[in-house]
This record gives sequence, C-alpha cells and structure tokens, in this order.
Amino acid sequence: MSKSFTLLSLATAAALASFNALAVDVASDVKYGNIHGTLDITGATFTAVSGGSFSGNTAVVTPGANLSLSFNAAIDYTNRDYCAGCIIQEYMAWDGAAQAAGATPTQLNLYSGMILPDRALDTQTRTTQAPTTPGEYFIGGASTLQFNYVPVSGGLGLGDKASFKVTVAAVPEPESVALMLAGMLTLAFVAERKNRQRRI
Repeated sequence: MSKSFTLLSLATAAALASFNALAVDVASDVKYGNIHGTLDITGATFTAVSGGSFSGNTAVVTPGANLSLSFNAAIDYTNRDYCAGCIIQEYMAWDGAAQAAGATPTQLNLYSGMILPDRALDTQTRTTQAPTTPGEYFIGGASTLQFNYVPVSGGLGLGDKASFKVTVAAVPEPESVALMLAGMLTLAFVAERKNRQRRI
C-alpha cells in the first residue's frame, strides 16, 4: 500500500469522524437481540482487503474494495414459545446507508430455519464488496421472522451496535494528482532558485 494512500485514508477517516452523526458502538464481540433471544457474534475481524488497510474489525479502503471477514456465531433462543414453528433468518448485513451506497451483497446469510434449541454456528468466513461512495459504514447482525421461508431481503437498521466498521476513502482523480504534483514541482523549483540567488 502506498504512503500517499495511507495519508489520504487517515485524512479522510478524520474528516468523516468529525461529520459522522451516528453513534455506533463497534466491537469484536456483540450480542444482537431478537424476539427469541440473541445472535452472538464474537471474534469479528477482517482477514483481507483488496484496496486499503485493516486492523482487527476496522478497515479503511478504496471504493468498491473486496473485504474478507471472519467471526464466530452462536444462536441463543431463550424464548421459543412465541410463533412456534415459524422460520427465523439470522444474518450479518451492511447498514442501510451502505446498502444505498452500493455495498454488495448486502446480507451475509448465517441461518434460516425453525426456531430450535440453541446452536453454535462455529467460525464463519464471508466476502463482500465495500460501498462505492466515500463514507463511514457498518456491518452487524440482524434477524427476520417469517411464517414461511423467503430469501433474506430488505434494509437493516443496526441501531447502536456493529461488529465491523468500514471507512471508504475518496480516491483523487488523476487530474487532481497531476495538478498537485505540478504545484509541488513549481514550489521546489522556486525554492531552489532562491537558494541559488542567495549563494551568488
């Protein structure tokens, strides 16, 4: 990863943090509540990104970068009496803003089936693509209760919890980079010229 991208990423992340209105608690271990109990996600971490950098469960990437993530999942259905025999779907998903900004796939399915006794889903690995619009986005757990099986769909409101945080940094246009380099060369030339004049 280039030094210029690192500096750009840090500057973008700082700017986004100051303007971000969301107050999301991002942690590697999170319990997501649902009407039957909880979806427990632990050990959340990125394992690879195609453009950018990551540390644990946070990443700063270029628009549309590929992300690989890993986590442990367990389902704790403490209330199985409500809607007995219904189908529940558990999944990890991008927040609504990320879905609108081009993240794909928007949902990472974990379980779809009957509301049965507690179960561990063990270590899960998933890949997804970051949004194409610069901004700060989140991936977290959610569930959908259905009377019949349907593909997981729809938006996601994570509320104040998330397992992953992704900052998509803006990439400067080639024209902007060329203009910036030309300006730096001009400044270097002027400084060198002044130094020569002082020596004379």
